[in-house]
Amino acid sequence: MYADRGTEAHTVGYAKLMGQPYAELDDEEEQAAVDLYIDYVNGLAPTGQPDDVVRMLEQRFDLTRYYPNLYGTADAVVYWKKVKKLKVIDYKHGAGVPVEVEENAQLMYYGLGAMAAVGLPVVEIELVIVQPRCHHAEGPIRSWKTTPARLIEFVADLIDDAKATEDPNAELNPGDHCRWC
Repeated sequence: MYADRGTEAHTVGYAKLMGQPYAELDDEEEQAAVDLYIDYVNGLAPTGQPDDVVRMLEQRFDLTRYYPNLYGTADAVVYWKKVKKLKVIDYKHGAGVPVEVEENAQLMYYGLGAMAAVGLPVVEIELVIVQPRCHHAEGPIRSWKTTPARLIEFVADLIDDAKATEDPNAELNPGDHCRWC
């Protein structure tokens, strides 16, 4: 049920960001959360943005250059060509477990994917969590600045972890956030 609501929220957010017809969520609080995400992304890179800004939504990426079957989709990616800055935004619709942004493996993975998808030089990367429905001391929008070098360092851990999943006797070690899978 929670995953379905999250998927619906992402679908509405994407459609609204793309200027496509959409039906708002039937819950006002949930729709307000999606609208905060939409306003944040549009504030960074409005539709019809200058040529200097590249905005990608639901951006598929491929990291099989590092290891087979590594791929994914980033919710929103914004790249400023002149300053070579990349911002990767992940919308979290969940209300129960706050997600931390600093050294967040999922966001670092999305950051790697965004660098590959942009295919242009990157000097600075900012990873962002938008999670309006879950209280966090830092607020509903949290970010962490890092560098391409830090994400490249992360590749070694990523490869080790990917290899570990192939072991038929791999230890299952769910985190505290694993409540719905």
